[in-house]
Amino acid sequence: MAVYAIGDIQGCYREFRKLLKKIDFKPRRDRLMLVGDLVNRGPDSIGVMRYVLDHQEQIDVVLGNHELHMLVAYEELGNPRPADTFTDVLNAPDSDDIMHWLRSQPLATYNKKMNILMVHAGVYPGWGLEDCLLHAAEASEKLTGKNYRKFLAKMYGNKPNSWSNELSGKKRWRFIVNSFTRMRYLDQDGKMDFSCMLQPGKQPVDLYPWFDFPGRIPLVTRVVFGHWSSLGLYHDKNVIALDTGCCWGRKLTATRVDKPGLEVTQTKCK
Repeated sequence: MAVYAIGDIQGCYREFRKLLKKIDFKPRRDRLMLVGDLVNRGPDSIGVMRYVLDHQEQIDVVLGNHELHMLVAYEELGNPRPADTFTDVLNAPDSDDIMHWLRSQPLATYNKKMNILMVHAGVYPGWGLEDCLLHAAEASEKLTGKNYRKFLAKMYGNKPNSWSNELSGKKRWRFIVNSFTRMRYLDQDGKMDFSCMLQPGKQPVDLYPWFDFPGRIPLVTRVVFGHWSSLGLYHDKNVIALDTGCCWGRKLTATRVDKPGLEVTQTKCK
């Protein structure tokens, strides 16, 4: 069995299937880890979602900001943006099943055997592994509970942008969601900055990528994530970034994660 992590697909179903063919993915034999943002921007979000649901026993998924945005639109708690391309999912006859399944997916998942933590955007530097999984579970409890619409309705916003264990209610939920699905940079005080999306090295001098934040709590695990297309394919001993901008005409990336080293396979995108 091989285990592959794949970056942000974002509705690029044709390229996704092409990449699966290149890595010779066999559902009965292998496993996939998808870092979120399965939908939006690309032309065939419904194709991606149906494939993932058809093979859900062989696929691990974490929610990205685009899945959460689509859930908000589906519940009519906010309107789709002009650039959104997930109306094929909203209007599909099986949309209820898709949305119910999405709400049951986590914001973070940990594979102890491979010692890999998968999230969409990142891990807040003040959290250890146990904190990370605990807070992700808090959000999942809200998403799957009977008052999930209240959770979605209060989800948007950039504040609070720093963590305190004293946070409660909508402020606590919003910080947890933002850290897992939107975070890129933090300032020197540990406050998340959502305005800068530049490649590391081009950001203002007072901002740090979350994985390079001074004093970050060491997780002693590899973190696999996406979300940051300007960062592209990036790896060191602790992190693997896989958003290589497929929906912007660049590449879709898979890497094998069940063995040492970095075995990368990519396919070009329109």
